[in-house]
Amino acid sequence: MKTFDTDENNDMFLVNHSMAYALDIEAVAKVAENVLLTQRGELEYSTTRGIPWFETVFTSVRNLPAWAASMVSSLKKVSNVTGLTSFDYDAQGNLVEFVAKINTIYGETTVNV
Repeated sequence: MKTFDTDENNDMFLVNHSMAYALDIEAVAKVAENVLLTQRGELEYSTTRGIPWFETVFTSVRNLPAWAASMVSSLKKVSNVTGLTSFDYDAQGNLVEFVAKINTIYGETTVNV
């Protein structure tokens, strides 16, 4: 697998005057991160895809189980992902953190955004 690489600010960058690419397991992790950051309705040609962040997390009454189910379901649909080892999350005040260990055709990797 091959995809554009991004830096810590999620910006694409150049290496030797050419676009930087992530390959294999790193590429799967990058795609998975982007999938999890996509807000439902944000994709112009596929408005039903994405994570329902505003409906589940950024609301007065959080529905974290529905959010977690959406996250897991979205991860399982990423190309070259064969399954999840774990998906753990923690909500403290206004902060929700998660760690997902995903199995890919290249091995296991961790995704957290």
